[in-house]
Amino acid sequence: MLKTWYSFLLCWLSLRLEANPGLKVRITQKGLDYGRRTGMELLKQAVLKETFPSWSGQESFSIVKVNYVISRIRINAVDFPETSASFIPGTGISLSVAHASATISADWRMNTWLLLQFSLLHSTLGISERFTCCRRQVKVENQLSGMQRVRDDEERGECGKKQVEEYRRYLWGKQSLLSAQLNANPGLKVRITQKGLEYAKEVGLEILKQNMGKEHFPDLSGYEKFGLGNVKYNISSKDSGRSTVYISKVFVTAIFSIPLDNMGHTSISLTSCRTTSGDIDIKLNGKSGFLHNFFIKYLKKPIHRSLVTNSCPNIRSGIQLIDEDLQSLNVLMPIDDLAKVDYSLNSSPAVFRPFIDLDLKGIVYPAGNHTGPPYVAAPFIIPDQSDSMLYLAFSEYFFQTSSFAYYTARAFDITIAEEVAKYSVTPYPVMLKLMATEIPVISLEQDSFTVEIQGSMEVFAVLPDSTTQSLFTMNVAANTSIALNIFDQKLMGSLCLNRLQFSLAHSNVGFFEVSG
Repeated sequence: MLKTWYSFLLCWLSLRLEANPGLKVRITQKGLDYGRRTGMELLKQAVLKETFPSWSGQESFSIVKVNYVISRIRINAVDFPETSASFIPGTGISLSVAHASATISADWRMNTWLLLQFSLLHSTLGISERFTCCRRQVKVENQLSGMQRVRDDEERGECGKKQVEEYRRYLWGKQSLLSAQLNANPGLKVRITQKGLEYAKEVGLEILKQNMGKEHFPDLSGYEKFGLGNVKYNISSKDSGRSTVYISKVFVTAIFSIPLDNMGHTSISLTSCRTTSGDIDIKLNGKSGFLHNFFIKYLKKPIHRSLVTNSCPNIRSGIQLIDEDLQSLNVLMPIDDLAKVDYSLNSSPAVFRPFIDLDLKGIVYPAGNHTGPPYVAAPFIIPDQSDSMLYLAFSEYFFQTSSFAYYTARAFDITIAEEVAKYSVTPYPVMLKLMATEIPVISLEQDSFTVEIQGSMEVFAVLPDSTTQSLFTMNVAANTSIALNIFDQKLMGSLCLNRLQFSLAHSNVGFFEVSG
């Protein structure tokens, strides 16, 4: 029994998943291009309004270290000169942005350190310590042309003598290698005369004068030890100002998929993304000099790194926000106070090279009543066209459910009182009550659709005490055709009454003939 129930449940689910849609939407390449242009324009406006947090970092090179803080970051201009979007069959949508550029202004503040540290004595002893053995102490007596003579302060054993000899051989080998390098014959000779030296002096002093006028010289602090001791200096500098950053030749390629979630919502996700950074030019307003040029050079590194590493994550975050908005949408959209339409996806979007097709349920329900209509959707297709941006296709199922919803909500019950009373020939004013006795039948044709209505019209007399008395009731059968046209970019319809028939159903004032 349980197995039979599972089989029935699976069959029912498969029928539900494969149910035919009531509405179809086709978005073509033209529609995608229009959406791309609109989206890029909205993105520009959003980026120009965006605020960014301050960020800081540290860059170092050789003996120079710079700590910097960038604040009050604002994008002044952004441009996407080359963008394209296309459908990827069976996957989703590809978006490419080429040669994007932006102009950014920000405040900057930097602290610069010039670190110097020499440990000559430590280095010399480090070499000699390799040769220390048997409690000896080696002293440096003299230094002549790179040669060092060594004597022993105290008596040493055999082990010490061998170590000293090895150390002497090391020094002789180093001197020999240096002499060989210095005595090598040249392949090219350059002679600088006194006139050349004088010219270099004049040019150098002029350049030095210009640079000295632009530089800021900080306080110096350091540590010294004479002889073969340690020398340690820490030179710091602080500066700040306003900067302008020009970023150009940025390339971004992203692919989005548009699956269907379990609630019938359209979902969107980023499946792949790649960013290529372009040129970065930085201007420190009113600042120039060695330290500032150094700062500009190494500030480009974190900007490039941030652009490459953060672009795709930011795109992914934006897509997630859009997806959250899509998930929060109510797939039941009110048409008016009497009916709602279910426009949830009936199946996953079908992506082809020239267009994407969306199959929507397209079921119209009475407001507050989601009982399924007594109809079954028939399959239908959209003609293979892609000249327009957007195509909407309505099936008979959509109109049948609309008719059922409005009939259930008694939208076809109409009472006419004042207008009829003006033309009444009876002693009392009359009132007409029109109502549909059956669900109106809507049939689609080539260029129009027809509506078949079966109803009744009851005529009442309004008595002096404001009560009503039924006079007679007639059956009404009407057949109309409605053709839709687009005129002056407006959707317009023309109504044609094909047939209108009356027949007497009941009379309280006696029998009379009705023609029509």
